[in-house]
Amino acid sequence: CDGYSVTRMTWVKTNFLWMMYRSGWAKKHSQQIILGIWLKRSFFEEVLRHAKSTQANERVGKNVAYSQEEAEDKKSSRLHINEPCRFQWDPDHLPDGKNHVYRRAIQIGIKGELARRYASADRGVSPILKIIDVTPFVREQRLLMDKMKRRDKTQIHKTDLMVAKERTFSHLSRDIAHKINLSDCK
Repeated sequence: CDGYSVTRMTWVKTNFLWMMYRSGWAKKHSQQIILGIWLKRSFFEEVLRHAKSTQANERVGKNVAYSQEEAEDKKSSRLHINEPCRFQWDPDHLPDGKNHVYRRAIQIGIKGELARRYASADRGVSPILKIIDVTPFVREQRLLMDKMKRRDKTQIHKTDLMVAKERTFSHLSRDIAHKINLSDCK
Protein backbone atom coordinates (compact mmCIF):
# COMPACT_ATOMS: atom_id res chain seq x y z
CA CYS A 1 0.00 0.00 0.00
CA ASP A 2 1.46 3.35 -1.01
CA GLY A 3 0.34 5.14 2.15
CA TYR A 4 1.81 2.55 4.54
CA SER A 5 4.87 3.67 6.50
CA VAL A 6 7.04 1.46 8.69
CA THR A 7 8.09 4.55 10.65
CA ARG A 8 4.51 5.08 11.88
CA MET A 9 3.09 2.81 14.54
CA THR A 10 0.72 0.16 13.16
CA TRP A 11 -1.77 -0.85 15.85
CA VAL A 12 -3.02 -4.42 16.09
CA LYS A 13 -6.34 -4.70 17.91
CA THR A 14 -6.73 -8.22 19.24
CA ASN A 15 -10.37 -8.00 20.25
CA PHE A 16 -13.38 -7.64 17.94
CA LEU A 17 -15.68 -5.63 20.23
CA TRP A 18 -12.82 -3.34 21.26
CA MET A 19 -12.24 -2.63 17.57
CA MET A 20 -15.96 -2.01 17.04
CA TYR A 21 -15.91 0.47 19.91
CA ARG A 22 -12.77 2.18 18.56
CA SER A 23 -14.01 2.35 14.96
CA GLY A 24 -17.63 3.17 15.78
CA TRP A 25 -18.66 -0.06 14.07
CA ALA A 26 -16.68 1.04 10.97
CA LYS A 27 -18.22 4.53 10.84
CA LYS A 28 -15.36 6.73 12.10
CA HIS A 29 -13.13 8.63 9.68
CA SER A 30 -10.31 6.47 8.25
CA GLN A 31 -11.70 3.43 10.08
CA GLN A 32 -14.43 2.34 7.69
CA ILE A 33 -12.70 -0.88 6.63
CA ILE A 34 -12.22 -3.68 9.15
CA LEU A 35 -9.88 -6.55 8.39
CA GLY A 36 -9.47 -9.85 10.19
CA ILE A 37 -5.80 -10.83 10.17
CA TRP A 38 -4.35 -14.17 11.25
CA LEU A 39 -0.69 -14.04 12.28
CA LYS A 40 1.91 -16.71 12.88
CA ARG A 41 2.10 -17.32 16.60
CA SER A 42 5.90 -17.10 16.49
CA PHE A 43 5.69 -13.53 15.12
CA PHE A 44 3.05 -12.54 17.68
CA GLU A 45 5.24 -13.81 20.50
CA GLU A 46 8.30 -12.05 19.02
CA VAL A 47 6.36 -8.79 18.98
CA LEU A 48 5.34 -9.29 22.62
CA ARG A 49 8.97 -10.00 23.60
CA HIS A 50 10.06 -6.66 22.07
CA ALA A 51 7.08 -4.64 23.29
CA LYS A 52 7.27 -1.92 25.91
CA SER A 53 4.23 -0.95 27.94
CA THR A 54 2.74 2.47 27.33
CA GLN A 55 1.15 2.34 30.78
CA ALA A 56 3.41 3.07 33.72
CA ASN A 57 2.17 1.71 37.02
CA GLU A 58 -0.42 -0.63 35.58
CA ARG A 59 -0.60 -4.40 35.51
CA VAL A 60 -3.61 -5.76 33.65
CA GLY A 61 -5.75 -2.88 34.77
CA LYS A 62 -4.80 -2.92 38.43
CA ASN A 63 -2.68 -0.21 39.97
CA VAL A 64 0.22 -1.81 41.78
CA ALA A 65 3.38 -0.67 43.44
CA TYR A 66 6.50 -1.14 41.35
CA SER A 67 10.03 -1.32 42.64
CA GLN A 68 12.01 1.87 42.03
CA GLU A 69 13.91 0.13 39.20
CA GLU A 70 10.69 -1.09 37.52
CA ALA A 71 9.09 2.35 37.84
CA GLU A 72 12.13 4.03 36.24
CA ASP A 73 12.15 1.45 33.43
CA LYS A 74 8.44 2.00 32.80
CA LYS A 75 8.85 5.77 32.87
CA SER A 76 11.83 5.75 30.50
CA SER A 77 10.14 3.30 28.10
CA ARG A 78 7.39 5.85 27.51
CA LEU A 79 10.02 8.31 26.33
CA HIS A 80 11.57 5.97 23.76
CA ILE A 81 9.48 6.78 20.72
CA ASN A 82 11.71 4.65 18.51
CA GLU A 83 10.91 1.38 20.26
CA PRO A 84 9.81 -1.22 17.69
CA CYS A 85 6.73 -2.31 19.66
CA ARG A 86 4.40 -1.05 22.32
CA PHE A 87 1.46 -2.59 24.09
CA GLN A 88 -1.30 -1.37 26.31
CA TRP A 89 -4.21 -2.92 28.10
CA ASP A 90 -7.59 -1.36 27.47
CA PRO A 91 -11.07 -2.23 28.63
CA ASP A 92 -12.80 -4.92 26.64
CA HIS A 93 -16.20 -3.74 25.49
CA LEU A 94 -19.76 -4.97 25.28
CA PRO A 95 -21.64 -4.57 21.97
CA ASP A 96 -23.19 -1.27 23.12
CA GLY A 97 -19.73 0.18 23.82
CA LYS A 98 -19.82 -0.05 27.60
CA ASN A 99 -16.73 -1.40 29.33
CA HIS A 100 -16.68 -5.11 30.11
CA VAL A 101 -16.27 -5.38 33.86
CA TYR A 102 -14.12 -8.51 33.98
CA ARG A 103 -11.98 -8.47 30.86
CA ARG A 104 -9.24 -6.37 29.30
CA ALA A 105 -8.02 -6.32 25.70
CA ILE A 106 -4.42 -5.85 24.64
CA GLN A 107 -3.52 -3.66 21.71
CA ILE A 108 -0.09 -3.82 20.18
CA GLY A 109 1.78 -1.22 18.14
CA ILE A 110 4.59 -2.16 15.77
CA LYS A 111 6.92 -0.18 13.53
CA GLY A 112 10.35 -0.42 11.97
CA GLU A 113 11.68 -3.84 10.97
CA LEU A 114 8.77 -5.72 12.56
CA ALA A 115 6.27 -3.55 10.65
CA ARG A 116 8.27 -4.09 7.45
CA ARG A 117 7.98 -7.86 7.92
CA TYR A 118 4.31 -7.54 8.87
CA ALA A 119 3.53 -5.69 5.62
CA SER A 120 5.86 -7.66 3.35
CA ALA A 121 4.37 -9.02 0.13
CA ASP A 122 6.95 -11.84 0.30
CA ARG A 123 5.12 -14.84 1.77
CA GLY A 124 8.44 -16.17 3.07
CA VAL A 125 8.91 -13.00 5.14
CA SER A 126 5.38 -11.95 6.07
CA PRO A 127 3.93 -13.39 9.29
CA ILE A 128 0.39 -12.97 7.93
CA LEU A 129 -1.39 -16.27 7.37
CA LYS A 130 -4.74 -14.93 6.21
CA ILE A 131 -6.59 -11.63 5.74
CA ILE A 132 -10.32 -11.28 5.34
CA ASP A 133 -12.40 -8.16 4.90
CA VAL A 134 -15.06 -8.31 7.62
CA THR A 135 -16.47 -4.88 6.75
CA PRO A 136 -19.74 -6.23 5.22
CA PHE A 137 -20.30 -8.34 8.35
CA VAL A 138 -19.58 -5.33 10.58
CA ARG A 139 -22.02 -3.15 8.63
CA GLU A 140 -24.78 -5.77 8.96
CA GLN A 141 -24.21 -5.97 12.70
CA ARG A 142 -24.12 -2.17 12.96
CA LEU A 143 -27.59 -2.04 11.35
CA LEU A 144 -28.82 -4.46 14.02
CA MET A 145 -27.18 -2.32 16.70
CA ASP A 146 -28.90 0.79 15.33
CA LYS A 147 -32.30 -0.98 15.34
CA MET A 148 -31.72 -2.14 18.92
CA LYS A 149 -30.81 1.35 20.07
CA ARG A 150 -34.02 2.72 18.60
CA ARG A 151 -36.15 -0.03 20.18
CA ASP A 152 -34.92 -0.56 23.71
CA LYS A 153 -31.36 -0.38 25.01
CA THR A 154 -32.12 -3.02 27.64
CA GLN A 155 -32.70 -5.59 24.87
CA ILE A 156 -29.25 -5.15 23.36
CA HIS A 157 -27.97 -8.58 24.52
CA LYS A 158 -31.12 -10.51 23.56
CA THR A 159 -30.94 -10.17 19.81
CA ASP A 160 -29.57 -11.76 16.71
CA LEU A 161 -26.40 -9.69 16.95
CA MET A 162 -23.31 -11.71 16.02
CA VAL A 163 -19.70 -10.99 16.88
CA ALA A 164 -16.47 -12.61 15.79
CA LYS A 165 -15.57 -15.86 17.52
CA GLU A 166 -12.62 -15.26 19.82
CA ARG A 167 -10.48 -17.45 22.01
CA THR A 168 -8.32 -16.53 24.94
CA PHE A 169 -4.68 -16.53 23.92
CA SER A 170 -3.12 -19.01 26.30
CA HIS A 171 0.01 -20.97 27.01
CA LEU A 172 2.37 -18.04 26.88
CA SER A 173 5.84 -18.57 28.23
CA ARG A 174 6.38 -17.17 31.72
CA ASP A 175 8.81 -14.53 30.43
CA ILE A 176 6.27 -13.16 27.94
CA ALA A 177 3.45 -13.31 30.49
CA HIS A 178 5.58 -11.31 32.93
CA LYS A 179 6.66 -8.88 30.20
CA ILE A 180 3.06 -7.99 29.31
CA ASN A 181 1.97 -7.96 32.95
CA LEU A 182 -0.15 -11.10 32.97
CA SER A 183 -0.13 -12.73 36.37
CA ASP A 184 -2.41 -15.70 35.75
CA CYS A 185 -0.94 -17.17 32.58
CA LYS A 186 -1.03 -20.99 32.39
